[in-house]
Amino acid sequence: MKVYAIQPKYDEYKGYLVKDEEKARAQYGSARCKGQPLEWPAPLEIVADEEDTGIPESDIGLLTIGSLVMTEGAHTAIKAVAEQYGQLLPLQYGSRTLWLWNITNVAGALDKERSAFNDFG
Repeated sequence: MKVYAIQPKYDEYKGYLVKDEEKARAQYGSARCKGQPLEWPAPLEIVADEEDTGIPESDIGLLTIGSLVMTEGAHTAIKAVAEQYGQLLPLQYGSRTLWLWNITNVAGALDKERSAFNDFG
């Protein structure tokens, strides 16, 4: 079994927020990736996190905890592998399309008794 680890440096690069949380909840349900397929009617509109103004954009960033956002370049580079393990859902970032990687192929390999958890669980 192959295991991939992608760890965005969220303190050094731009993060994203849903532009209109209320609309997103009503029309999309969730932008939080929890191992289940998401059904979206159209690209979800996002903005840069206000705290990240002036810092660079990375190829893979965060929308919410555990929800990875890919730029056009990252999407092109790893699309074939990413689609084997989940959905690539379109995000509208200004005039650009970015991609949310919703991983749905999750191995049930967590042994909670032998695991240590971080502050986010």
